[in-house]
Amino acid sequence: MSANGLGNYTAGWLIEGRLEPHAFGPGAQQANTPRLIMPEFGADTSREICTPGSVSLADIPARIRDLDRMGFDTQVLFPSTLYAHMTADPGFEAALYRSYNRYVGGQCRQAAKRLKWAGLLPMRHQSEAFAALEEMQRLGARAAVVFGTVGERLLSDPAFHPVWDEFARSKLPLCVHMGMSYPPLAELGRSIYDGHIIGMSLPAQLAFMAIVGHRMLDRYPDLKVAFLEFGAEWIFYMVVRMDHYLPLDRGAHLWGPLMGNDDAQRRNSAAKKRGGIREIWKNFYRRGGG
Repeated sequence: MSANGLGNYTAGWLIEGRLEPHAFGPGAQQANTPRLIMPEFGADTSREICTPGSVSLADIPARIRDLDRMGFDTQVLFPSTLYAHMTADPGFEAALYRSYNRYVGGQCRQAAKRLKWAGLLPMRHQSEAFAALEEMQRLGARAAVVFGTVGERLLSDPAFHPVWDEFARSKLPLCVHMGMSYPPLAELGRSIYDGHIIGMSLPAQLAFMAIVGHRMLDRYPDLKVAFLEFGAEWIFYMVVRMDHYLPLDRGAHLWGPLMGNDDAQRRNSAAKKRGGIREIWKNFYRRGGG
């Protein structure tokens, strides 16, 4: 830790008037900084293992040497959590996502048998989402990455149905990645610790409700989902809460029939024929989620 107490957080990217990542204040979170990969900002160019070029993929042979040293045959690359909280502008966000996809896809192509990657899907800009999905498949992506929410909307919001319909046709797995995607939670924090526990972790529960509770798994029966870097303990809490409230809330709202229903004729999956969120979750788990 440096004398000023900021450690690596003396450098970042200035985006829409705010330094990202930053260690204190609303939206504080831990993420990679320029000091990790850019010598002009203090990256260590003297180390022989995990050099700046290896970390940034600028030097693919160095990355492969690192994999060999660690005993890894294959590595799957995922984007920084910082992308969940980069900008409020959907068009700018889509441009950042697609530039990441092009760069990582192009670099991984140099060692395609060893390096696999997952592409970012810009959900907030529908036409860009369609274009990004086509592009990432063409570039060789093995999965698509979203965060726990799409800004202040759930992943299951009807506005995103056209994107999910197209995504389902791609047969790519969906990765819900840890990240500070829900702005109100991000703004609650004042430290990196707040960021980890509140802003970056709680969106997992919002995504789980969207995918399981809002019946995305019914709409897309072949969808495979992974929740990454969130841990797993929260799943048990969510399953119990959802299983408790589903039968109570189903009859309490005008739109109750849209919730899970025990009538086998209204269910498509074998798990739902047995009824209950616990069975939905078991089916989700068997299909590769979590």
